[in-house]
Amino acid sequence: LEKGHRVEARILQGRCPAEDVVDLALRIIAEVRDISKPEYLEESIREFRAAYVSPKSLKRAGKAAPDEMRLRLWPCTPEQAAAFTLP
Repeated sequence: LEKGHRVEARILQGRCPAEDVVDLALRIIAEVRDISKPEYLEESIREFRAAYVSPKSLKRAGKAAPDEMRLRLWPCTPEQAAAFTLP
């Protein structure tokens, strides 16, 4: 991010509750808030929620999305970071 590259982090759910995954994503955003801003955050949360509530039979068959949250961070100027608010 410091060199101006876009970053995509994938947070896998594992055995933790879904709320912990969202909380970790928000903590990552807070840590890098002065040099980057998240893109498509609402879409990422919707995709994660859809994967989380999909039936286990679809997950076992490999037809459901994996239980992961994609967090896309784009570098920005300090002025852009100051103007950004979470939806």
